[in-house]
Amino acid sequence: MGILFYWKTPSKRIDTDDVNDVWDFASYCLYDTVFTRQRFLTVLLVGYPLPRDWRQLFRFLLFIIAWAVSAGGALGALSWWARRWHWEWFRSFYSFGAIRGYPLTLIAVCLAIAVVAVVAFFRTEYAEANKPMVEPA
Repeated sequence: MGILFYWKTPSKRIDTDDVNDVWDFASYCLYDTVFTRQRFLTVLLVGYPLPRDWRQLFRFLLFIIAWAVSAGGALGALSWWARRWHWEWFRSFYSFGAIRGYPLTLIAVCLAIAVVAVVAFFRTEYAEANKPMVEPA
C-alpha cells in the first residue's frame, strides 16, 4: 500500500530558486524551507521541528517502510536458511556484534539499508522534480 501511495501521488515541484542540489531539495521537500546540510540532518534525526508538508512526509515514510519490510523479510529468510543448513559463516557474522545474544549486527545492516533507502528516495524525488511539467492532451 505504501508503494501504491508513493506511486500515485506526485512528487513535490520546486517553486524556489534556493534549491541547488539534492540536500537543498530534501529539506525543501519536507520542511518547505532550505536548511544547511548539517541543520537538515539534525532536524531529520531529532524530529523537531515537525515537517510542514505532510503528504511528502507520508510518501517518505511509506517508501522507507517498504524498503524496511523487504530487507527484514530477506534477513529473516537468510537467518532461517543459515540455521537450517548450518552456515557457520553466518553464525559467526551473527554473533560478531551480538550482546547477550541480541543481534546488533543485523540491526546495523538494517540501518545501512535504511540510509540507502533515504538517499534513494530523495534522489528519485529530486530527479522527478527537475523534469519539465507535461500538459495533459
